[in-house]
Amino acid sequence: MLQRLLPRIRSKRTWVLLLLFGLLGTIAGPFLWAENHLRAGRRALERRAYPEAQEHLARYMRVWPRSPTAHLLAARCARGAGDLDEAERLLAACPQRGINYEPVALERSLLNAQRGTLAPEQERLLWRLVERQHPETPQILEALTLGGIYTQRLGEAMVCVERWLTYAPGDSQALYLRGLVWEGMGALQKAGDDYRQAVRHDPEHALARLRLGEYLTYTGEYEEAAELFAQLLAQKPDDAIPQLGLARCRRSQGEIAEAEQLLDELLARDSPPVPALVNRAGLALEKREFSAAESWFRQALARDPFDRDACHGLGQCLRALNRPTEAETYEARRAQIDRDLERLAKLCEQMGRNPNDADLPYQAGMICLRNGQKAEARRWFRNVLQHQPQHDGALRGLEEAVKQ
Repeated sequence: MLQRLLPRIRSKRTWVLLLLFGLLGTIAGPFLWAENHLRAGRRALERRAYPEAQEHLARYMRVWPRSPTAHLLAARCARGAGDLDEAERLLAACPQRGINYEPVALERSLLNAQRGTLAPEQERLLWRLVERQHPETPQILEALTLGGIYTQRLGEAMVCVERWLTYAPGDSQALYLRGLVWEGMGALQKAGDDYRQAVRHDPEHALARLRLGEYLTYTGEYEEAAELFAQLLAQKPDDAIPQLGLARCRRSQGEIAEAEQLLDELLARDSPPVPALVNRAGLALEKREFSAAESWFRQALARDPFDRDACHGLGQCLRALNRPTEAETYEARRAQIDRDLERLAKLCEQMGRNPNDADLPYQAGMICLRNGQKAEARRWFRNVLQHQPQHDGALRGLEEAVKQ
């Protein structure tokens, strides 16, 4: 009798165990899925693949929406991607319970450093951490470098990035940022050399590859530039920037049909980039298709009324269509934009020599605000408020610049 019952008992035990394992899998599955995304997000963040990291962290936060770790990592991603307002929002929303305050305080300091609004005592603290070779030294020097670039203190930015390269020779991000500093100083060949070195050290550094492609386009090395843009486009077919870069190369190489096809693909999107509209209009203008060019230039100006090239091109179209009075309106607007750009360049030069003169960034902010460049205006006004927190003009300008 017992021998007949044992198989049944074993069978029931097996089914019960299978049922328990199934229930555990159902319960634990989402949490294991979330942990995998957290680990993948950390790895992507280490590679500075910010969009990829953001996707993984967003999936993790579907399961753990109040995770302090995820909020902190997401803030770092946003800061790394240049979305400083989003980084600030994530830090403000970071849950206070169950988190070590020191990493949050450090991340807030890095955000201020990158924004160029770091208080002197905070800056001294960051440099002390660098002197002690804190584990976050590369991130600290990166934020200080970006802050120097952001606020046109290029000499300070160069000091930071050189220190970074001493700490981590051959770091691709440091080389890329030094290239940006050289570019801001007008040393374009040195900038191109650094972009090329950054790509050599890290062939997957997309921003360095993109900047190198733009540099090569500027120097007329269209074949190599086109190859870089094509590679980037193959990796991210929906990215408009390399597609636009490739179209510009093909246009300069005389391959007009391919340039038109690339631009037409961009224009078929719901919100085509303004440069794509301007370049497509430019091709039509060269072919004396004035009505088509006028339409594209007007679409560009509807999106950005202060686009210098669109104003210039539309003026040319209207002249060709024998509408000189209307053309004068856009020619005058282009002339004003040119004067503003010239004045802004002079202000940037003066800021390099007088970094503590708050009136210079205030004037720069007002120029940007007048030309609809609200993000740039916010940058300059915050720079003013770093030195003079009660500067009435900067406070009013910042308030205006944050309006949608």
